Amino acid sequence: MANDVSTNLNDKLLKEKIFNCRICDELCISDIFFIFGKGNVCSKCYEKCDDKSRAELNSAHIFVMSQLVLPCKYESKGCIKKLTCKNYAKHVNVCEYKVKPCPMVNNKGCTWNGTNFEIADHFAEDHKDHVVKGENSIFKVDTSLSEQFNIKLLIDDHKNCILKTAIIDNKYYYAINPTVQLEEYVEYPVKHISKVTQNYIRTVGTLTKLNSIYKESNMNKNPNATEVINLESLKHFADENNTIVNEFNLNPNDIDEKILELLKCPGCKKIMRPPIYLCANGHSICIVCHDKEQKCLTCNAEWTKTRTSMVEDLTKNLKYPCRYKEFGCIEFGSEPELGEHEESCPLHIYKCPMEYCNESGNYKFLVEHLNGGHKDKELTSNLTFSYSSPKTEKWTLFNSRIFKITLCFTQEYNTYFMNWFAELVCSNEDPSSYIYTVEMSRGNWTLIKSAACLKTANFVQGNKNMNCECRSATFNVSIKKKKPAN
Repeated sequence: MANDVSTNLNDKLLKEKIFNCRICDELCISDIFFIFGKGNVCSKCYEKCDDKSRAELNSAHIFVMSQLVLPCKYESKGCIKKLTCKNYAKHVNVCEYKVKPCPMVNNKGCTWNGTNFEIADHFAEDHKDHVVKGENSIFKVDTSLSEQFNIKLLIDDHKNCILKTAIIDNKYYYAINPTVQLEEYVEYPVKHISKVTQNYIRTVGTLTKLNSIYKESNMNKNPNATEVINLESLKHFADENNTIVNEFNLNPNDIDEKILELLKCPGCKKIMRPPIYLCANGHSICIVCHDKEQKCLTCNAEWTKTRTSMVEDLTKNLKYPCRYKEFGCIEFGSEPELGEHEESCPLHIYKCPMEYCNESGNYKFLVEHLNGGHKDKELTSNLTFSYSSPKTEKWTLFNSRIFKITLCFTQEYNTYFMNWFAELVCSNEDPSSYIYTVEMSRGNWTLIKSAACLKTANFVQGNKNMNCECRSATFNVSIKKKKPAN
């Protein structure tokens, strides 16, 4: 009963606005001054008064206020916190329902005011050209290196963030602030990518606290909220319009980066996976480097055949990044899961299928490379093949897949064999689901043969046509998808 009476009195006093400033109408939270002819005023309005001789500290009201339970200033916006005078100001300053001006106020003169939860709708309606949609918290932002200041709203299913960029004194500044309050600072990787060559440089940014969104535009005056890059370094990657692509990876993950750093092989610098071997002094190394290096790269001791069961057991409970993480893959998983993913990862790195070529890259790169560097080896109709060129390699695209066609002569005793085979390369799809057909003609005769494509081929697997007189012939090779069995 007593609690109910106290609560009712508390609410009635606040409703009557007895403790509200007579000038700004805000609750007087700290010192309350009584000014003759005006009434109670807050400390801020008191400081602005010209004549302070007619004012005195209202100690009685200050004591009563200290006993009240206060609603948040932003209760009408959705905050349900109940506060004492002691923690009121601290909470209101960081309240997630705090009403703030639009982040574009300094750039576009926008007069909107609202909460962090309303920013996305406001940008979608009034600043559409400043909205960047991401996927899996990866955001690719076209960036002009000629624009002095810019602001973008980064938005996806996981989070909304404000990106601020500035160019000051030949330095490029950027800062990302989430629209929800962070408990701690969080690092994120950034790629500054050339649109022309796809080359890039890396930097690491830090998600900064919410309130720094609204700090002054001169970002160099707020160094804790920004990352800085030399502008000339970025210009090396700019296209003819002086633009680059900034890729911000804000994807959260539960990987312990420090543990993964300790698991890096001293040889190849990749994260070790079982089997992991030891040298005589106990230093670890991955299986690839163990077989390649004669002595320990850390202490020059001899290798042993002993495996480190403790470290291998640890790896079973970790989630690894995909080995193609540096190329943009954001997948993480346990050892078995990741092995399966990496086989079909869209950023999988393949070696060029053409013999003696050392180029490598993802599938998209290799298609461009074949069209540019090996255009002369693209498969054409009526291909002439002769004994004088005992081996010919060609490539072709079918169903968005790369196929390598090999034709060659072999000799066994006094008999010549014509060999041919087709390989499905740069793919983990079952090659036997594709059929290739060879139509070989010479003079008045024609030979047609079909077979399943191979994954990795050799001359023994290739089809043989025994014809010691056939020293040259014309070929037509076609590929089609195998029809599923009924």
